[in-house]
Amino acid sequence: MAMKPLLRASLVPCLALLAVGVPALPAVADIDTDQVMRSTVWVDSSWVGQVEVPYSDDTSQRFTATAGKGCTGFIVSGAGDIVTAGHCVQYDDAVRKALLQTVINENKLAPTSGQFNLDQLTWTVRVESTPTISIGQPSIVKNAPFDKDGITARLVAAQDPEAGDNALVQVVGKDTAGTVLPIAEQAPKVRDHITAVGFPSDTASITEATRQSPTFKEGSISAQTVSKKGVPKLQLDGELISGMSGGPTLNAAGEVVGVNSSGFTNRNESFVTDTATLRTFLEQNGVKLTAAAGASTTSGSNGAAAQPAAPQAASTSDNSLTTTLIVALCVLAAMVIAGAVYLFQQRRKTTLATATASAPSLSSGDPDHGHSS
Repeated sequence: MAMKPLLRASLVPCLALLAVGVPALPAVADIDTDQVMRSTVWVDSSWVGQVEVPYSDDTSQRFTATAGKGCTGFIVSGAGDIVTAGHCVQYDDAVRKALLQTVINENKLAPTSGQFNLDQLTWTVRVESTPTISIGQPSIVKNAPFDKDGITARLVAAQDPEAGDNALVQVVGKDTAGTVLPIAEQAPKVRDHITAVGFPSDTASITEATRQSPTFKEGSISAQTVSKKGVPKLQLDGELISGMSGGPTLNAAGEVVGVNSSGFTNRNESFVTDTATLRTFLEQNGVKLTAAAGASTTSGSNGAAAQPAAPQAASTSDNSLTTTLIVALCVLAAMVIAGAVYLFQQRRKTTLATATASAPSLSSGDPDHGHSS
């Protein structure tokens, strides 16, 4: 049998398998972008503070100022329940400094030369512990339950950043059915693909904020870690921009695996809250979780029985591994066959050379040789 036909016959099935692909592995589920956008909201928290400003003559004057935080949240029930990050609704040093700076700017209290060092400023600041919270959505999002004007929400519960960093707010009497994001039952594994969603404040500062859709940032889980108080956290390989705090981090099936929590400026390293900690926090505060994909029939956010979900699709890593194995086997087969072809041809050349050397030579009188044309 000729070697070139053998080579073709051996490689054709291998190449055909690559062209067709591995046998009918289901694709990874796509995120429903429109649904995520309808569920993702602005969470604006503001505090009214009383700032006592002392003067050199031992007198003082009290000024009122307002400062706040702009964060993201997402809908988790049909009864107006919204999740955000705990630090988004908690008074902290950043709010204190913002109140001080507002009083200084509005009342022209800055020194004649230079600026006050807010870290060293000892002015007394008094605020109410509970902020005013407003929930809204940009007008660009179609069929959204909220609008750009915002509506007041009440603070139900919040965790300290190191104790979980989850918070729950509620817009009383608001029907949010049909815009709920399911919470995953299982935490993602290291290297699993994720998508973090939110409203970056930097983008809002250079665009028309009321027409800014949520930002979707792709990445993967880079590590599983624990806070200083022993609470699990998930580490991402991407940067979460200020303003995205409180937004959802989704797995490949569109389920929430955690809440955008914190990150480092100009570093591809961020953290989101733990999946189990989020589920426990919501259940303890009376939220009826929507059944996640692959879960058994449970009661949804509106109390109706949820239908069993379809089996979860195989991961992209499984497809990639199978394809890589097929490619490796094809390459190995091609190398073996090519080696056999080479050895066959070398033996043939050697046989021909030996036969030529032992054959009788032609005489000069041969009528086919030695004459001139």
